[in-house]
Amino acid sequence: MRFNMDDRSKSSGTLRRRAIAFIMVIVVIFCACCYRLMQFQVVGGDDYRQQADRKIISTTPIKAPRGEILDIYGRPLAKNKVVFNIIFDRAFLPQGRENVTILRLIDILRSAGEEWIDTLPMSKNPPYDFEEGREADIERLKSKILRVNSYATAQDCYDTMKEKYNLNIPEGAGNLERLMMGVRYEMELKDFSLNNIYTFAENISTNTLAKISELNTTLPGVDVDDVATRDYVNGNIASHIIGFIGPIDDLEQLKAEADPIAGRTQNYKLSDFKGKSGVELAMEKYLRGLDGKRQVTQNVSGEVLQKTTVEPPRPGCVVTLTIDRDFQQKTQDLLQTHVDWQKSHRSGRNSKGGAVAVVGVKTGEVLALANYPSYDLANFRNNIAELNNDPLKPMINRCLYGLYRPGSTFKTVMAVAGLSEGVITRHSTFNCATYRFHDVDFRCLRDRHSGAVSLMTAMRYSCNVYFYNTGNLLGIDNIKKYANACGLGVDTGLELMGPNPPGRVAHPSDPIYSRARSNPWYAGNTIQASIGQSDTMVSPLQMAVSVATIANKGVRMKSHVIKSVQSYDLSEMIYETKPAVAEKIDADASVFEAVTASMVEGSKNITGVYGFADLPFDVAVKTGTPQEGGNNKFNSAIVAFWPANDPEVAMAVMLEEGTEARRIVRQVIDAYYSSKTRSGGLPQDTNILL
Repeated sequence: MRFNMDDRSKSSGTLRRRAIAFIMVIVVIFCACCYRLMQFQVVGGDDYRQQADRKIISTTPIKAPRGEILDIYGRPLAKNKVVFNIIFDRAFLPQGRENVTILRLIDILRSAGEEWIDTLPMSKNPPYDFEEGREADIERLKSKILRVNSYATAQDCYDTMKEKYNLNIPEGAGNLERLMMGVRYEMELKDFSLNNIYTFAENISTNTLAKISELNTTLPGVDVDDVATRDYVNGNIASHIIGFIGPIDDLEQLKAEADPIAGRTQNYKLSDFKGKSGVELAMEKYLRGLDGKRQVTQNVSGEVLQKTTVEPPRPGCVVTLTIDRDFQQKTQDLLQTHVDWQKSHRSGRNSKGGAVAVVGVKTGEVLALANYPSYDLANFRNNIAELNNDPLKPMINRCLYGLYRPGSTFKTVMAVAGLSEGVITRHSTFNCATYRFHDVDFRCLRDRHSGAVSLMTAMRYSCNVYFYNTGNLLGIDNIKKYANACGLGVDTGLELMGPNPPGRVAHPSDPIYSRARSNPWYAGNTIQASIGQSDTMVSPLQMAVSVATIANKGVRMKSHVIKSVQSYDLSEMIYETKPAVAEKIDADASVFEAVTASMVEGSKNITGVYGFADLPFDVAVKTGTPQEGGNNKFNSAIVAFWPANDPEVAMAVMLEEGTEARRIVRQVIDAYYSSKTRSGGLPQDTNILL
């Protein structure tokens, strides 16, 4: 075989060319890699380094602590405690993952036996129906959240929510769909958004806190926040005075009505709470603090790298009241004990409750406002439906908003009016017999009196005929004039009341007597008004103010329950309430001395353990048994002040379909001085907290 040298030369050349091509490809790839590496490290190094270190920065609010509410000795009535809440942050909660996150949290909390926020007005278990007493919430659900017809049933709303919130829970999961609806409804109700965090659960346990923290990376958008929440030291004390806070119903209206104080703006969000009643509502602009801002830094994986306070929160102000919590508590206990006692007696078995109002004569300070039945601030939210549906209306502040005929207690005002106008004197008399007026007979019980009756006898034994005559001589205009001057049917000045005070003094100018309604004013109405009947309707506080005005010789002081407002650290006095005169009756001091003397005479009718014979001072009182409506329903009332010669305290008691209100006066007097003795060693400088 002969080897061809030309063929071998050709094969060698091909291999060489291939090797060179391969090497060139390798060189090109190497150069390209070097070029890209240079781009990464030199040309674009900074940019790529920033991308690798990219952080997500967001701003979240820091809730400001609400200001505390103290009694006159600086003892807390409403304060704050730190709790842990589970919150959602829209910036980090992936869109479309809401249901997955909610399911996981419901499972965690149910396993721990803990509650979460669910205000959907629908039963939590089938068959699903709307909850009773929540008409406003049901209407809001239909019109604003679901936009369905007003006649939609609970099942209609259930089906609409299931579709709206994309809930596809397998059968056999119990009420899980309904529980998720409650959360989704609440999120929408509270306007959950980038600017609004949502609170899923409040006051969780430390075990649940640890569990949520452990699962932080698998629950994006979920966090645990420590916040200051309301803590009522004893929810039974002065619950109607202190009031309560609650969620915001109408944000736009609230913003329009906002009344910020210097250096503060309200900046309410739908997720916030605000005062709803009592001092919490009346002093909202002071108690509410100004939220701060926190900057949260996270990496691309959602891990929190840093939290920085950009703007610290400004706590609300401290509000000090005029009440002594010990005296308030004792007054409440006395009222409750008496109502319970009288229910065991035939004459008071239908008793519905009552009120006791106690005020300072010379200052106008509210010393106690007791209402029964009442409610506990610490847990009333769990029983809100039951409380609202209770026929005895425990949520109503009877002292301020309960309206009653004053009955014979009104005769104190009649005596002032008659003496001031000169239609009677201290010694003038009227014959106590059937009083015939315009062919109508007006009678008197003639209890331990008859014949010629003077002011002293008329007040002691409550002679109706004496005051029928006085009222006829005065006329209804004068009756109303002096009743209003004493504080009946008018604004007492109390901070807890709105601009339109409840109550009225019967008068033909009242719309109730419009001739268009075929209800004209008759002369007999004047006669009835003279003994506190007709359509005179006043509150227990107004009754206490009226008798305090008489005790103060015609000077009516403006009522107040706010002693002072200070900064949260008590370093600055925002304002302090000074006693102020609301009105003064232009009458000689002898007028009030005569009325006081006649009321002291009346105190002698109260004897025994509930009498005043063993006290070192006289007590001025006037009882009453006003008729309420028809069917022979009567209340039991009394007004009083003491010491009679130098009055310090005035009070009014009203018992609904009750009896023997006179029993309470002596007990309140003892409680008042006992409380003062106990509190004597307490610091009265409100810069000292107990």
